[in-house]
Amino acid sequence: EHLSGGWMLHIEDNGSGVQAPDLDRPGHYGVLGMRERMQGIGGTLSIQPDTATGTIVEACVPTTVRIEAEMTL
Repeated sequence: EHLSGGWMLHIEDNGSGVQAPDLDRPGHYGVLGMRERMQGIGGTLSIQPDTATGTIVEACVPTTVRIEAEMTL
Protein backbone atom coordinates (compact mmCIF):
# COMPACT_ATOMS: atom_id res chain seq x y z
CA GLU A 1 0.00 0.00 0.00
CA HIS A 2 1.37 3.42 -0.92
CA LEU A 3 1.18 6.00 1.85
CA SER A 4 2.06 9.65 1.92
CA GLY A 5 5.85 9.58 2.18
CA GLY A 6 6.36 5.83 1.89
CA TRP A 7 5.07 2.29 1.55
CA MET A 8 3.44 -0.11 3.99
CA LEU A 9 3.65 -3.88 3.77
CA HIS A 10 0.82 -5.58 5.71
CA ILE A 11 0.87 -9.35 6.25
CA GLU A 12 -1.66 -11.45 8.18
CA ASP A 13 -1.59 -15.18 8.75
CA ASN A 14 -4.27 -17.55 10.00
CA GLY A 15 -2.09 -19.54 12.40
CA SER A 16 -2.18 -19.70 16.18
CA GLY A 17 -0.60 -16.24 16.47
CA VAL A 18 2.57 -14.98 18.04
CA GLN A 19 2.44 -14.23 21.75
CA ALA A 20 3.80 -10.94 23.16
CA PRO A 21 6.44 -12.71 25.33
CA ASP A 22 7.74 -14.48 22.19
CA LEU A 23 8.75 -11.10 20.72
CA ASP A 24 11.02 -10.11 23.63
CA ARG A 25 12.57 -13.38 24.80
CA PRO A 26 16.21 -13.04 25.92
CA GLY A 27 18.69 -14.54 23.48
CA HIS A 28 16.31 -14.24 20.50
CA TYR A 29 17.35 -11.29 18.37
CA GLY A 30 15.53 -11.86 15.06
CA VAL A 31 12.63 -9.47 15.68
CA LEU A 32 14.89 -7.00 17.49
CA GLY A 33 17.30 -7.04 14.54
CA MET A 34 14.50 -6.45 12.04
CA ARG A 35 13.18 -3.52 14.09
CA GLU A 36 16.66 -2.01 14.36
CA ARG A 37 17.20 -2.29 10.60
CA MET A 38 13.87 -0.60 9.89
CA GLN A 39 14.67 2.20 12.36
CA GLY A 40 18.07 2.61 10.68
CA ILE A 41 16.38 3.61 7.42
CA GLY A 42 13.68 5.70 9.11
CA GLY A 43 10.96 3.03 8.94
CA THR A 44 8.97 1.02 11.46
CA LEU A 45 8.14 -2.64 12.07
CA SER A 46 5.16 -3.86 14.03
CA ILE A 47 4.47 -7.51 14.90
CA GLN A 48 1.40 -8.29 16.96
CA PRO A 49 -0.96 -11.15 17.76
CA ASP A 50 -4.51 -11.04 16.46
CA THR A 51 -7.00 -13.53 17.85
CA ALA A 52 -8.99 -13.63 14.60
CA THR A 53 -6.11 -13.94 12.12
CA GLY A 54 -3.03 -15.25 13.94
CA THR A 55 -0.26 -12.68 13.53
CA ILE A 56 -0.13 -9.25 11.88
CA VAL A 57 3.17 -7.87 10.57
CA GLU A 58 3.39 -4.30 9.27
CA ALA A 59 6.52 -2.71 7.86
CA CYS A 60 6.47 0.97 6.90
CA VAL A 61 9.32 2.08 4.63
CA PRO A 62 9.79 5.76 3.80
CA THR A 63 10.15 6.85 0.18
CA THR A 64 13.39 8.59 1.08
CA VAL A 65 15.56 6.11 2.95
CA ARG A 66 17.85 7.44 5.66
CA ILE A 67 21.26 5.80 5.76
CA GLU A 68 23.05 5.63 9.09
CA ALA A 69 26.74 5.16 8.45
CA GLU A 70 29.14 4.06 11.12
CA MET A 71 32.69 5.33 10.83
CA THR A 72 35.64 3.57 12.41
CA LEU A 73 38.81 5.57 12.92
